Amino acid sequence: GAFSGGGQGGTVLSRLSQEQIEVVMSSLEDGSVTCVSAFAGTGKTSTLRALALSRPSKKFLYLAFNVTVRDDATRSFPPNVDAKTLHQLAFATHGYRYAKNMADQLRVTDVATALEQSLTVSM
Repeated sequence: GAFSGGGQGGTVLSRLSQEQIEVVMSSLEDGSVTCVSAFAGTGKTSTLRALALSRPSKKFLYLAFNVTVRDDATRSFPPNVDAKTLHQLAFATHGYRYAKNMADQLRVTDVATALEQSLTVSM
């Protein structure tokens, strides 16, 4: 199955640390939230990948700080993982309140012109 590692040599579990295996094997209650917090490079992404592969009927959320990391995650996770940036998550629930204040197609030259006018007026 998908949890056997997809032919990449061994099972997914065989490549995880004991702590990661404990997270993957833990029971997840419906509606519960599980947060894995650890230092950079300690295997959070690998843990989530294994967790998602072990529970294909469950949905998971991966939060990234930027679009590049989110896009990499989207390519590497199984389909039951939704990868979003923190900004996407916040905007989806609160951004609509500020949509009227957002500039449509704001360009760097627009900002430069506005700053130049502001500096000219204040001098």
